[in-house]
Amino acid sequence: MLADSNTSFMTSKSSIRDVLSKRYAVLSLLIEQPRTKPELVDNLDCSRATVDRAINELLDTRCVQLVETTSRRYEATQTGVIAAETHSNYRDTIDALDEAWTALNPLPADATVAPKFLRGADVYSPPDPARQPSQEIFRDCTNFYGTAPAVFKAYFDSHLQKLQDDEFDSEIIFQADVVEEIQNRYSTQFEKLAAFDSMSLFVVERQLPYALWLMELESRTVGGITTYESGNIKGIIINDSPEAIQWVRTEYQQYKNRSTPLAAPSE
Repeated sequence: MLADSNTSFMTSKSSIRDVLSKRYAVLSLLIEQPRTKPELVDNLDCSRATVDRAINELLDTRCVQLVETTSRRYEATQTGVIAAETHSNYRDTIDALDEAWTALNPLPADATVAPKFLRGADVYSPPDPARQPSQEIFRDCTNFYGTAPAVFKAYFDSHLQKLQDDEFDSEIIFQADVVEEIQNRYSTQFEKLAAFDSMSLFVVERQLPYALWLMELESRTVGGITTYESGNIKGIIINDSPEAIQWVRTEYQQYKNRSTPLAAPSE
């Protein structure tokens, strides 16, 4: 009996996936409100035969049900609502990958980038050197948290200027081999940076697949990742949705938990 139930469940799950690929538009309208078949024909600008087939398939997969026998209105079930949301997220993720692949492909295969961070994100790949979107956000932020798998003099300059001119707190986690580069090339800038009480610096003994950052502004919080290839910026992905921000915070905290405080070279 248990085996039969499992077999039925697997068949139903597969059917929902197949039906949604064709009938998502019909299900979406029935999630909005109950509708009759003629109303669906009018809204979708399709034939009655197409709507008949769609309703039959959605009934078979328990995604819709008949709620008014007299007027023959159909509505989405809870199964249908969940299935449609899952399908919508899948489509949004695939669309996001179409936009972000040039920024993502330089990353190692084991790098973690959550689909919810990509959905609805703005992608700059390759970013315009004259207009770095993350730098524009940085100018208006009050708190910055980020990881640094690479370092450039311009980053020191922008941080020092903001620390001097604004009420600003910053926290950066450097990759260990980047610290060696700082000591060799940017020791003066680093000492100035470390001298600010509002600047917290850490080092982590692991390779960072990308720069992960979070900027808190007065009106919103923005998260992002910056990817690199051969020492150059390959792409920037930015998102301010609550789901994306939650993912960035969680990932950043995991890096911080593995890090140790970093002292200036002169200490």
